[in-house]
Amino acid sequence: MKVLTVKESDVEIQSPGLSQYSDFMTAKLRHAHTPRPSRILRTHTFLREIYRLCSAKQEQLAVEKILRQLEANLHNNEWTAVDNVLERVDVELVAPSVLLAVMALTVPAKRDLRQRAPFVHRSSNQLRSSLGEERAERLLARRR
Repeated sequence: MKVLTVKESDVEIQSPGLSQYSDFMTAKLRHAHTPRPSRILRTHTFLREIYRLCSAKQEQLAVEKILRQLEANLHNNEWTAVDNVLERVDVELVAPSVLLAVMALTVPAKRDLRQRAPFVHRSSNQLRSSLGEERAERLLARRR
């Protein structure tokens, strides 16, 4: 840590050097894009509920629940919250209807969501695997 020292008569003024400020801002910006542990825990808990509903064949309820949450986040421009879900969702544990609904909902915000493209890629592969190539492509046509 460099400190710039300036002496004027008997007063000594110290200020952080430019490199220290640069390091501080880099860390601050890195932290701004790193989800908080509490947010990650909420996302994990939320997704566990979606997985439970899908495994219990309550797909419609899972669709409603995930759309309600993501719609609220999108309405409030909470891109990081949506990205957290898109990044962490296990597409193998979610019903195809849920994947398709999330893809459709996030189309208008795709420029603002960093994790949407990887999510769409993973989801598309999962849909092709579970529904077959032709049916998956037909369903995916308007949701990319």
